[in-house]
Amino acid sequence: MLERSENKRKKDLLELLADEKKYAPCFEGLDQLTESVFKRIFSKKYLGNTKTFEQEMQSHVISTAKKFCPDVEKEMDDTTVLQQLWIEEYAQELSLKGKLHFCLKEENGSTQEINTECYRFGTTLNSQTLEHAEIKEVQNIQKIVIFENKANYISAPYKDGILYLFSHGYFSPKECRFLKQLHQVLKNQTSCEVQYFHSGDLDYGGIKIFQYIRKTIFPELEPLQMDVETYEAYQEFTEVIDPETLEKLKRVQDENPKLQELIKRLIETGKGIEQECFLIEKRGNHI
Repeated sequence: MLERSENKRKKDLLELLADEKKYAPCFEGLDQLTESVFKRIFSKKYLGNTKTFEQEMQSHVISTAKKFCPDVEKEMDDTTVLQQLWIEEYAQELSLKGKLHFCLKEENGSTQEINTECYRFGTTLNSQTLEHAEIKEVQNIQKIVIFENKANYISAPYKDGILYLFSHGYFSPKECRFLKQLHQVLKNQTSCEVQYFHSGDLDYGGIKIFQYIRKTIFPELEPLQMDVETYEAYQEFTEVIDPETLEKLKRVQDENPKLQELIKRLIETGKGIEQECFLIEKRGNHI
């Protein structure tokens, strides 16, 4: 029996070493990235084939990142985790609505100034724009409102002084970098103090997204339509939260003083509400 046990340990060790050797080129490649790269280009450059990463490496990389990468939350979907590691399945884009002044340098050295005010129904900044945009020091922004879901973002009416942002869950690294730059510009303004709000699903995922944005981008962030009053106003649209997620809610209750009462209510009822329900009929707190 002792011999069988020893043989098993040797076998497990050999399998572990084989795995480390197999994944080593992939992790070495990830360590070298300083900018985003499309998944298949990364796979070809570091693994020799355009499909090797997706077929043989991706699931292991994602599970490892969720355990050890400080920028990755366990609740992030696969695409978002890969974005945090600089691996893109598609271009990173930021959707916004409102006045934002920035400039872009042309190839001939000239500078083009852009004001998104004219896009009253919103616009989208692609990856290259997020990389090369330089935010102007003077902005006319009194309030930033972030929406987790696109329907709510699209439905928000244009208002002077408000900049709406669509987070699509978690912001990508390029979006984060751009928004951190905007936050610093607004902090340096002396004309007025900017308010920051986030509106998302009334459930565990929405709470974690709020917490992430507050921790990584806008430390002054306040919840909007994420309170007990809003929950009660839309309680007919609640959906059951599974037991495992309820346990997770209990663990984060003390981490979120801004959302403590909402979390308590979610645990009591065992039910959450998706943000899109707010569009069925206006009730409770609105912008």
